[in-house]
Formats: sequence, structure tokens, C-alpha cells
Amino acid sequence: MKETITGSTVAGHYKVTGMLRPGRMGDIYVARRLEDDAKVAIKFLEPALFENEEAIARFERESKVAHAIDHPCTIRVLEFGRSEHGPYLVTEFVEGELLSDVIEDKGALGPERAAVITARIARALQAAHDKGVVHRDLAPSNVILGRQGDRTDLVKVSDFGLALLTHEDEEDSTHLTAVGVRIGTPTYMAPEYIEEYELDHRADIYGLGIMLYEMLTGQPPFTGRPYKVMDAHVNDPIPRPSAKRSEVPKWLDDLVLRMAAKRPDQRPQSSGEVAEAIEKGLGRKVDVFEYRAPTAERAPTRAAVAPSNPPPPAGDPILEHFLAQNAGQVTRTSAPPPPRDRRFLVHRVAAESVAGRLGIGVGWWAHLPDEQQEGLLDPALHHHVVRERRWWFGKDDGGERIELVVSGLPIGVELVAGAENIVQHYDPLIPRTEALLDLWAQRRWDDLERLAWRTVTQTKGQGGLFSRFMGAEKPKLVDHPAVLLHGCAQVELKKAEGLRAIMDFKAKHASKWPAIYGAIADLYLAEAAKRTDPKRAADIVAAAVLQAPDNERLISLYVELFGDAPVTAPWVGRTWSDYSMDSVDRQGEATLSGTLQHMDSAELLGVCMLGGFRSNHDYDEFMHRWAHYSAFFGPFLSGLHIVTATTEVDAPVEHRGEAVCRAAGLPIAVLHDYRAFVQRAVKPAAIPTVYLLDQTGTCVHEGRLTPCDLWEALELAGRLRTERFQGGAR
Repeated sequence: MKETITGSTVAGHYKVTGMLRPGRMGDIYVARRLEDDAKVAIKFLEPALFENEEAIARFERESKVAHAIDHPCTIRVLEFGRSEHGPYLVTEFVEGELLSDVIEDKGALGPERAAVITARIARALQAAHDKGVVHRDLAPSNVILGRQGDRTDLVKVSDFGLALLTHEDEEDSTHLTAVGVRIGTPTYMAPEYIEEYELDHRADIYGLGIMLYEMLTGQPPFTGRPYKVMDAHVNDPIPRPSAKRSEVPKWLDDLVLRMAAKRPDQRPQSSGEVAEAIEKGLGRKVDVFEYRAPTAERAPTRAAVAPSNPPPPAGDPILEHFLAQNAGQVTRTSAPPPPRDRRFLVHRVAAESVAGRLGIGVGWWAHLPDEQQEGLLDPALHHHVVRERRWWFGKDDGGERIELVVSGLPIGVELVAGAENIVQHYDPLIPRTEALLDLWAQRRWDDLERLAWRTVTQTKGQGGLFSRFMGAEKPKLVDHPAVLLHGCAQVELKKAEGLRAIMDFKAKHASKWPAIYGAIADLYLAEAAKRTDPKRAADIVAAAVLQAPDNERLISLYVELFGDAPVTAPWVGRTWSDYSMDSVDRQGEATLSGTLQHMDSAELLGVCMLGGFRSNHDYDEFMHRWAHYSAFFGPFLSGLHIVTATTEVDAPVEHRGEAVCRAAGLPIAVLHDYRAFVQRAVKPAAIPTVYLLDQTGTCVHEGRLTPCDLWEALELAGRLRTERFQGGAR
């Protein structure tokens, strides 16, 4: 799982203030340059690619390519470097929206606006082509429509990390594309690249033609699975945009068909020719305005900086007060570490949480000395409500130990049980599936195989919950996830029978358990299929990564198969649309805007999108977690809307998790979206998905909502409040 970056200082010069959006090969963050407090954007290479030398080379080359082009309609790259968070790229920060978001929110654009945007993109491409650079991943998600003063649609083309350099003298350029590896977004991919792996600058013209079609109609001409889309690009004609929108003029209709011709020699032969055709059709010149961000030039001389004493970030006073009230007593000592069989491992830290402020990092050990030994495998041990809790933190490589005494609040860490802890205390008669999952995450294959086997081979004489698993001399595979994880360990240990167990669990039992187990099964099935049936492997991974978006192995396989990291949390930072629907208990109608109007500025509203039944494992687990969070973060959590798209037959009067929340007096509205209105508008990546909204309806979290997620959402909400306040003051 990724370590959070928000709140950290990169290379001593950039203070990361929040997540901006997912990007090609890695996430993009907003940061402040400490020299002059100017806002910049920083792209970090996807952690799954840290060991991929070709990916790192492409990432670095993006900086060089962007500097070489230097056009008003391309993103200016200010700096490339490496930090403790991996390789990073600093660019100018552009106020505006992604073209993909504009199309998604507003649908088809007016013909004149679409033509002007296309002409400006074409001018940027021409500048790139003149330098021997073919973008080859042109897509609406790689185009920013900037705003400056009263000017809008100031185009900025980004993401040249996958660009093809056609100049033969470009050093090492030929080593950055493996033979037979297709790179780019299938929706906009040229036929000659799909068929022959060959392309030149005219492939960009084809992609731009598909983008123009999408701007004019609201969707691309071909949709569906990537391989079906690629087949359509090769074999199916592009329909006329006017067939969907009659107001599209004939000259623009014709231009789309020319740009998206199957053969490169039938397209306009340069991007400049495209821009000129648009200007002729409009009857006027299309201006290319210079968007000049405050950070458009390189940073001042580093000698002028005092990185050891950077200015403190502007925090949210409400959150700061909450931290001050609950942080507790901190002691730093050099005491010896606890025994390994009583340790947890820290695998995620929220930067602005109690733990983040203390400098606790991923990979540290954690110990709760007051807990009884028999509870050490409980994955929610650090969630248990106690009046006071003692924590010890440290690193195996020595250094100081941190002792923290706090009230029972979650301090902003996520833990896994250490392997020695699991091996020492694991009881197969009371199996903890999460303990086996922790062994899988730590790649302890021998231990995992042994303990999982002990779970599924309990005999009747031993009793216990899983005594039914074993009926005779030969163990029988059953429905418990231990069967799956035993198969995973066997596959990792090169034992052929493991894959059969994984396939059996996936086909018969995965739906009964939390989604993570089905996603792990899919990971192994896809890895087995990728050599013989890459299409099937891609389909499996595309579905699995939605169920486990933080699993690094799944993300790495997705990148390998698709050439791009999956999009995560696209709604963060955006405003939700309003909704109105009846409650499941028929107590009346709920309106999102009405709820937001009654919220305090410090509060967040939770919306749980549930596509299936309210009785599934993941949903019930979330409801218990919400009740626990509310006990400590009550001042920040206004209430919860549960939106279900499925009517349950013979459902219990009260679901267990909901009963826990209602017993605690927490406001909950269970809504049935019988029209699937919200489901279509929000398009959650996985079910259930939890969104947190602030008073303005802006989404500050999208995902599963772990303790770290909650802290990060609070920090982002506080930053948004501060920015709005400062903006109003001006």
C-alpha cells in the first residue's frame, strides 16, 4: 500500500499540500515551493514502477522533451529529481480543468469551442513534431484547459513521458520501447500502431481526430473493452459527428473523418494543416494565448533557501485544536525493541495525523505493551475503545524509540501483524483470515503454506469452527480463504497444484468473502494467463484492480498489460451533483443539498455507494468502522447517507452494522436509488465506495475509508476551508 505524500517536504524545497489528480505513470500533487511560496505541481513515479529502469528513464525524459518543445500550449517542466518518495517531476501549476472532466461533466461541447480547443492542441503538437517528438498518448486526460483572468480554454498538453523521439541522434531513444510492446490509450490509438507497431507524427493527428469527435458528441466513437476498441479502430469506419449532433457543420464533419482516416497518407500531413483547416472553417485566426503561471520560470537560486527551517504550512485551526487536545504524552528513549513475536509493522501513515506529526514512518515496528498476548492477531486491535493506550514505535536499524500515550483515538497508522507474531500466536482452531493475508503481503510463503494448511485440515476430533473442513484421511478443499492463500503460497513456491486451488476458490466461494480475496485470486489467474491469452489477462486485471486499488502487485500487472496506471479517486476535489430519493424505511425523501445546508463548516458527510446487498462483508465491516470513527471524530462527521441500488428480498429489519451505528445515536439515512441516478453520475470504481463531502459538496475522499484515509480527508477538508477563507478575504 502506498505511503502518503501529503504534508511531506520533497528534496528540501517543495512542501506537498494535497493530491491533485492521478496521472500517467504516477499521481500528481499540489505543492508550495519554499523559496517563494509559489504553487507548483509535482508528479511522483508510481511506486510499482520504482524497479522499472525503463519507466524511470521515460519519466526523466519527459522533463527533457518538455523543455525541448517549450510551446505556450504545453506544460512547462521545471525540475526532475529523486527523493525519498521516488523520482519526481516538478511542473508549473495550471488553474483549470482536464478536458476529460469537462466532457464528462458537461457532455458534448459546442462546435466552435471544440474546434478552437482542437486548433490549440494542434499548434502544440506541431511544435512537438518539429522537434521530432510524437506524443503517441494523446487523450482528453492529458489536456488541461487553463483559466487566467477572463480567458478560458488556454490549452496545456501534458504527459510527454511516453513520447517517441524520431530524431536518430537522440541518445538512447531506441532503447525505451521494447519490440512488440504497445504503449498508449486504446481509445485514441491509430490503426497502423495497433496492426504494425509503427507510427509517426500522423498517429497524433488520428488521436486528435478521435478527441475532436468526442468533444463534438460527448463520447468517443468506439467504447468497450480495450481489445474490442482496438479492433474497431482497425476495421470500423468513424461515423460522422453530425449523425449524433445535427448542429455540427459539414466542414468540421469532414475534418474529423480526414483526421481519423485509417491510412496515414489520407489524413492531414501535419498538425499545422489541421489548425489551418479549423481557422479557414471558422473564418478567423485562433489565438494561442500564453498562460504564464507564477512558477513558469525556474526556481530562484537554492542558496537563498533555508531548508532546515521552512515556513510552517497554514493548517486548519479546527484540526490543529483537535490534535492538541488528543495527542497525548510523548517520550523519546533508547529502550531496547520488544520481542519480534509481539510486534506489528507500520505499512501506512497519514501525514497530518498524530503519528505523522511524530515522524513515524512506513516499515517501523509498533508495539502495544498493555495488550494481552492472546489478542495480538486481531487486525482491529488498535481500534478497540480504551480510555488510554500506550504505543511504542521504533526501527530495526536502531535509533530512538517513541513512546506515545493517547486517549483511544486512532492515531493515523495502519498496521499488519509481523510474521514472527503470526507464527508464534496463530491458532488454526480460531483462524484469523487477516493474519494469513498479512503473511501473503510480507511474502512469507513457507509460513503461509504451513499455517494455511493447518487451518483447512482440521479433523472432527479437534473441534472448533473449522472442524467440518476435514472428513476423512484426505483433506478436501472448502470455502475458507485459507484455501486460496494456501494455493497462492504453492504457486509462489513453484508447486503446480496451487493454481487449481485458486481457480476453485474463485469460481465457487470468492463472492462469500471480502473483495480482497477475489482480487488476489484474479491476480494469480491473470499472471498465469498473460503469456498465452493476454486479452483474458487484461480483462481479469481491469476488474480486479477496482476491488483492490491499493494492491501494488495488481497495479504493477495492470501497468504491464495496459501501459498505464489505473485511475483512482477521480472525484476527489470535485463537487457532487445533488440527488433526491426516498429512504428505504419510507420515512421520507432525502436531498443531498438539504443535508449540506445544515452542516457546520468543520463537518464531513459520508456517502456510502452500495451496488449490492447491505448484508455483504465489506459493507458490514465499514459500518462498524464508521461507528468507531464517530466515537472519536464526532466533531468532524455529520452523518452518513447509504445509497443502495439493489432492493433486498426478505432482508433483516436491521443490519448488524447499521444497528451498531443507530445504537450510538449516529444519524444514518438509507436510500434506495431505484433509478441508479447516483450510481451513473458518480461511477464508483469499487463497491462499496465511501465518499466524504464537505459543506460545499466537494469530495475530499473516495475509497474504502481506513484510519489513514480519514485523517487525510480531514487534512484536505481543512486546507480547502483555509483556501476558501483566504479567497473570500481577498
